[in-house]
Amino acid sequence: MRSGLPYFNSLQGARAIAVLAVVACHLNASLSQLYGFDSRVLASGWNGVYFFFVLSGFLIARRLFVDGATSNLKNYFKRRLQRTWPAYFAVMLVLIVCGVRFEPNLWSYLTFTQNFFEPVTFLPSWTLAAEEQFYLLAPFLVLLFARTGLTSLLALIAVVVGVRYALNPGRTLLVAIDSLVMGCGIAFLEIRKPAWLDRLKVRPMMLTVVGLAIVYLPIVWRWGLSEAATWLFFAQGIGFSLVLIALLNPSFVLSRVLSSRPFFEMGRVSYSIYLVHVFAIAIAQGFQLAILPFVLASLALTAVLTLALYFSIEKRFLNSRQGS
Repeated sequence: MRSGLPYFNSLQGARAIAVLAVVACHLNASLSQLYGFDSRVLASGWNGVYFFFVLSGFLIARRLFVDGATSNLKNYFKRRLQRTWPAYFAVMLVLIVCGVRFEPNLWSYLTFTQNFFEPVTFLPSWTLAAEEQFYLLAPFLVLLFARTGLTSLLALIAVVVGVRYALNPGRTLLVAIDSLVMGCGIAFLEIRKPAWLDRLKVRPMMLTVVGLAIVYLPIVWRWGLSEAATWLFFAQGIGFSLVLIALLNPSFVLSRVLSSRPFFEMGRVSYSIYLVHVFAIAIAQGFQLAILPFVLASLALTAVLTLALYFSIEKRFLNSRQGS
């Protein structure tokens, strides 16, 4: 228990599935480029980041609802920075020392503004920039939601979807904030309306099936760019929100599976996996291997770099964060 809140092992395991989906997506891109192999199943793994968005909104907001949205901003920001900055900037330092050229520019990566451009050098980092920007807004959004309830939350989501319809959001926070806010909404239900959430959780299998259908049917139909900017990202948030609610039911069979040791341990290092996997794949490309050895080398290098980053940097700061 932390701050009187239950800890859900299933959510740690779900992180493992989400990060594996993202790895599969980027591995598929390399397979397509190098060998002409292209799998729509692997390519759809990009949506793993939207589960991360919903989950982040939930975990951040539930603590803010309990601790007070703006009662201790210093401690809130300290904890957020300890969670994300050390491992990220460790990777950045290695890249700088290795002489990597950053596109569009180094400063955007150092200030978490690369999502306003096309972060070619470190493509997955756009989601980290979006989350860092959300961290600045989260205490005030939670304060608003605490005072006005779900009305303002739903209104904000509607505004975001409307703005996306009118504009090309690129990789800015606009493509993620509705999913993050949906996670906040689940936290609101857990803390302020637990009876409502309990009623939703009684049919976890139905929630999961419906949620995954909402997530994947638009992808199967290959919605066009304008729909993607408006409805596809919205669908990802809705679908993964339903899945997350289902996973809050500890008796659900999927919750038990994801709480098992292998999934839990992989979920523990999912942030490090996310940070290093594209560079592991790039290194494996340099060996000019056949397709299967390339895949195995990419996964092996990802594992090695992940463990090195996690145990040398991430775990140390997580331990100090828990003691704060």
